[in-house]
Amino acid sequence: MQHFYENIHGWFDYPDLYKYYIKNAKDDSKSIEIGVYKGRSTAFMGVEIINSNKKLTHYALDHFYGNNEHREEGNSAYTPEAIDGTLYNLFLKNIEPVKDVIVPINKDSREAYKDFENDFFDLIFIDGHHGYEECLTDMKLWYPKLKKNGIMIGHDYPEHTASDFQELKKAVDEEVRDKKDRFEDFGYFAGIWGAIKKS
Repeated sequence: MQHFYENIHGWFDYPDLYKYYIKNAKDDSKSIEIGVYKGRSTAFMGVEIINSNKKLTHYALDHFYGNNEHREEGNSAYTPEAIDGTLYNLFLKNIEPVKDVIVPINKDSREAYKDFENDFFDLIFIDGHHGYEECLTDMKLWYPKLKKNGIMIGHDYPEHTASDFQELKKAVDEEVRDKKDRFEDFGYFAGIWGAIKKS
């Protein structure tokens, strides 16, 4: 299947990460993306799964009412669909060609984690709200849902102190990078934080 993600508005600059996951994933592996917006990255993952001929399932979780920047007129990230409640329908339309390998979840991440047993996911990608408390909460709530040797990973990790997303960096450093008893580093992809669960 040919990729079509570039036709979907949004942000996605880590295709090599998803390719890496697909290449190394075993049949029946499960991944979840927390924060999917309009489905650009989800569409990419779906095509990669289909083309791999592996039996993989990718969950796409979002509350689909956007973050503050999506709801402020004049902001470059302003998203009318987040205001009028049609963002979820737009997401479903955008991922239609890969819907057989995607499980959409229209729910807040702080509630959705209760729907899964522990040690369920091989990959948890956290890319929801980037504030300190929100990011920290997602990492804490979803950590038990990750299998041993599974990967917890996320986007927008700043490489310089002058960069944006310093609150995200603080949360990731505290809850993941400094927890050497629970995590070991997961290689390097530009702008990506990641760790492998030890136990």
